[in-house]
Amino acid sequence: MSKERQRILIIIYYLVLVVIGGRLIFFIPNGKYLGILNTDNFFTISCTIVLLSMLLIYFLLKSSPIKKMLINMVVTIVIFIVVGVYYYSNLPKYTYEEAAQKVEEVEKESGKNSKVYIPEHREDKIAYSSGSFFKTTNDKYFIYLKNGNEIFIYRFDPLNGEYEIYQGTRKLLE
Repeated sequence: MSKERQRILIIIYYLVLVVIGGRLIFFIPNGKYLGILNTDNFFTISCTIVLLSMLLIYFLLKSSPIKKMLINMVVTIVIFIVVGVYYYSNLPKYTYEEAAQKVEEVEKESGKNSKVYIPEHREDKIAYSSGSFFKTTNDKYFIYLKNGNEIFIYRFDPLNGEYEIYQGTRKLLE
């Protein structure tokens, strides 16, 4: 196999590694949290660090192009592992179902006879917000508790488990 062909194969493997493998690292747990994780932020952070390291490798290292590509692949894997470990170690403590269960339990302990009311649409379950680029999520969950004909709405932070009443009550339209 010629050196040019080797170089093209290495570049193809590298691009598949970054584009597909890098995306999957951050995308896998996202469904469990209703898609509120900052997957794009962490993928962007990883790619930016990879790009900077790539520039350093290609301009400062004096070796063959194939060796530079291989070193770059190893550095890319290390970067994605480090950022991935940070990402996974800072995932939210609560999924939507766990958050709803926690709010329901705490409200029952305080004497309210409420049951969780889960809306059909995903958009009704999420309070979109903006915040730090380095947090795994900036969004919160909307938790609905039904008590008779009234619905109480809470805004729940999945990172730390804190919640607050978002709106007073709404009458159910039945």
